Amino acid sequence: MNTPPPEVSYVVLAYGQGEYIGDSVKTALSQEHDSMEFIFSDDCSEDDTYDRMKAAVARHARPGQRITVVRNERNLGLGPHLAEAIGRARGQIIVFQAGDDLATPGRTARIASEFRSSPDVMMVMHNVRVVDASGRTRRARYLASPPDFTGPLGELVSRGFPGLVGASEAIRREVFDRFGRFAYRDCYEDYAFAFRAALLGRISYLDEVLIDWRHHGSNMSHFVDFASADAAAKFRGHFLRNLKAHITFLRQHLVDLDRCAQSASSGAVHAAVRAKLARHRLELAARSAAPWRLVALTARHAFRHGATALWVGRQLVIRALHQAYFWAVARNVRNSLNQP
Repeated sequence: MNTPPPEVSYVVLAYGQGEYIGDSVKTALSQEHDSMEFIFSDDCSEDDTYDRMKAAVARHARPGQRITVVRNERNLGLGPHLAEAIGRARGQIIVFQAGDDLATPGRTARIASEFRSSPDVMMVMHNVRVVDASGRTRRARYLASPPDFTGPLGELVSRGFPGLVGASEAIRREVFDRFGRFAYRDCYEDYAFAFRAALLGRISYLDEVLIDWRHHGSNMSHFVDFASADAAAKFRGHFLRNLKAHITFLRQHLVDLDRCAQSASSGAVHAAVRAKLARHRLELAARSAAPWRLVALTARHAFRHGATALWVGRQLVIRALHQAYFWAVARNVRNSLNQP
């Protein structure tokens, strides 16, 4: 007899997080919700993440819990890894956790309750506590006030989905199934899923701290490694990679609009995405010290998509003074982390 599917699939994605995966698995398996399954997936890490993951599951699993532990045969990258894990999930609600983060026991129950509150809720996010590599609190509440995910989707795109907390995300399965896999291997899933969720319904935010979001030297989205000898070069590389990632998920937005051309406002949303994409391409050209010919071409493109002369002029100044720009930005980020 077939076992009925669970309400929730709790997916822990890991890569190169052997130092943290044991505690992450422990908090995932501590979830206080009856109808759920657990999927622990390692993207062919080069370290001992998978072995430590299996050991932690064996140590902390409780009787009756439905658990799958897998390791990809080769490194797939974020987007394909995510798709493989979701392909194994049976729940209609999918809750994500990174392999270096720590969840509170009531996280899943609270998220599931929010999804049940209204069928148009397609994504749930919540507040988080920011901790460092050793677990010390860096910021007790990542967001000081709740973000506003209401209003036209084109405006959300233009504002960059302010207050998006990818470390806390959970989605209805429809957000993935309706659109399919990402077209780009390294597409950041948080912005892509938020865009899809807003196309299909709405994003709900819980102003409760339900996860510890760990910031350390290997984070994809946050740079903290200012103590190393080559910190300046690392920071510049990290900054440019994130800017390229923004361009990638905006391109994914265009793909998803084509897959779901159902709204009368889709033309306005399409225009907003293209305008944002044009601005990011000029930002990348300026900050990566691209040849002036390329900078001029991207500047004209940004103009055509509504960028102001003042904003474009600022990008040209950044191109001319890009080394000083990175020095100033790195100093501000370092100061915000209270690091020497």
